[in-house]
Amino acid sequence: MRRWVLAQAEQLGLRIERRGLFPEELADMDELFLTNSVIGVWPVRSAANREIPAVGPVTAEYLARIREQRLTPFVPQSR
Repeated sequence: MRRWVLAQAEQLGLRIERRGLFPEELADMDELFLTNSVIGVWPVRSAANREIPAVGPVTAEYLARIREQRLTPFVPQSR
């Protein structure tokens, strides 16, 4: 799934950075998701005592593409 997410990022015109994440960086994030082979893409709702929008536009696009391609048995519905 990680490889797929990275390939899709390129198609979506997103910049990819492979590095560690520091808690203080969360203040500048518009959205955040986790990914693995079981759940696919999972939106993060809060981190480091900060709420993050439930599903941002990039996460929503990933979730839509996963559903369209039937890549994983469980994909949370956007709210």
